[in-house]
Amino acid sequence: MQKVAGSSPVSRSRENALSSPERAFSLLVSNMSNTTGSSRFENNDFAIAGNRLLSPVQWLSSSEGLLISAELLWKRFIDTQGLALGLMRNGVSADDAMNMTKASVKEGIACWMTAEMLYGLALETAMKGCLLKEKPDSFSLQVSMNGHADVIDVKLEKAGVSLQRNGHDLVQLSHMLDLYEESQFTRFSTQSEDREFLESVLRNLTIMILWGGKYPGPSKGKDLEGWAGFDRPDAKRHIGGARNLTTRLIRHLHSRISS
Repeated sequence: MQKVAGSSPVSRSRENALSSPERAFSLLVSNMSNTTGSSRFENNDFAIAGNRLLSPVQWLSSSEGLLISAELLWKRFIDTQGLALGLMRNGVSADDAMNMTKASVKEGIACWMTAEMLYGLALETAMKGCLLKEKPDSFSLQVSMNGHADVIDVKLEKAGVSLQRNGHDLVQLSHMLDLYEESQFTRFSTQSEDREFLESVLRNLTIMILWGGKYPGPSKGKDLEGWAGFDRPDAKRHIGGARNLTTRLIRHLHSRISS
């Protein structure tokens, strides 16, 4: 069993070859193959997975796909919420308009909940891709082999935060990326958005990732902490404002990965 940190030189003479986590992992693959006299590790699906897990570009690609999916569901949510208003503008009573659009409104709420989860996942993968690029020591990959030199497992143990304890904690990841610092915060926020609002958005999205977007309730009571819910007095601001802040933050992180 071997562990690969984001940037851990195997020897001083190879420092240049390990200028990125991907190259470090590829060097480990090569060393294992040479030691065992087999190329099975290099062609192993686990090795391919390991290379992808240590590629900021792959994390960026995942984040982009999740963001596109979230935006499509968000648009459907907005479209469904406007149906009743459209009927009322044409003279239909409020009660009749709500009854006529009940199914569509229910569909829209479902789209909104799933969109929030996808926004959260898009943000999480963007954060981890950015950390991998800027702070590769924050990543740790465990590689396991059997006696035949076959790779039997590749496990990502740490992606900025420990995946065993708090791997989806967007607040903790945001602090690791200095997103509350003035030099970063002003790049994706507006004057009406403060750091307290950012933290409430991040806590809510963490809950949506953990259970809010897929389960009826949390498996642990502590997972309720920070959940915005439907009954917040600032729910309207939180729903629309959170989405706007989140998309700007995701794109800001995408640019940090791409630069």
